[in-house]
Amino acid sequence: MEWNLDSHVLGDDIFLSFLNVQEPFFDANHNFIAPRKEKEIETHKPIPDAKRLRRLAKNRLSARNTRNRKKQNLQYLESRVASLTEEVESLRQEARDDDKISDEVSEQLRSERQMRFAQLKTLLETEGHDEQIQETIDTLRIKMGVDGVERQGYIEYVMRQISSIFVPELLKSLLNVVSNRGIILMISPSITPEQLQNAEAHLQAIEAKKEAYDSCLKNLKRIQKCLLRRTGHLQSIIDTIATMLTPRQQAALLIRLNDSGALLDPFDKGVNY
Repeated sequence: MEWNLDSHVLGDDIFLSFLNVQEPFFDANHNFIAPRKEKEIETHKPIPDAKRLRRLAKNRLSARNTRNRKKQNLQYLESRVASLTEEVESLRQEARDDDKISDEVSEQLRSERQMRFAQLKTLLETEGHDEQIQETIDTLRIKMGVDGVERQGYIEYVMRQISSIFVPELLKSLLNVVSNRGIILMISPSITPEQLQNAEAHLQAIEAKKEAYDSCLKNLKRIQKCLLRRTGHLQSIIDTIATMLTPRQQAALLIRLNDSGALLDPFDKGVNY
């Protein structure tokens, strides 16, 4: 019996199934296709790629920079603490010196005043000496009267002390630099954007406080001028009365006023005017 591929025993589908295997040897144009080679299995350890090496190097550099930055911040804070401590001690010493100067000035004025009044009492106990009595009265008025040079200088000194007492030097510095955002320059150079934003948020409030502080100082100066003007009016009245009295009568009146003032406030260590 002769073999026939077209016989009904094998059928056409057997031949077609042979041609339609999973990996055919021929393409649609009947060209031969070489079978694919399976991938060789690598038995050695894979080498890290360059990208991973760069990432590791970058992480090490970032960690080193972070440590250095923390160290610099710590050194900066330590230096600032030392500087502020030294400044506080200096301000305390200045405050003690100012108190000492104030006490010395007060004592000097009080001693000189008492010396002048003691001189008046001595002159009143003897006859004559009217010219010396008038000279002593004029000296008291020029040096310690309302328009007295020493008294005016002492008033200015006290007014400056009032400003320093209520506002410490550190706060004064803050108020001076905040107007031009100079406070940012005094902060650590490693300040973060978030810290900078938070600091900026408070500058407006500080500026408002500075305006209020300046307003208080202006009011204080106005009070000073008002008091000097009122005492000036009183001085003019006293001068008018003095023209009606003799030098001895003026001296007796001044001595009585001085003694009564000491009795009214015997614990006052300041200067009575």
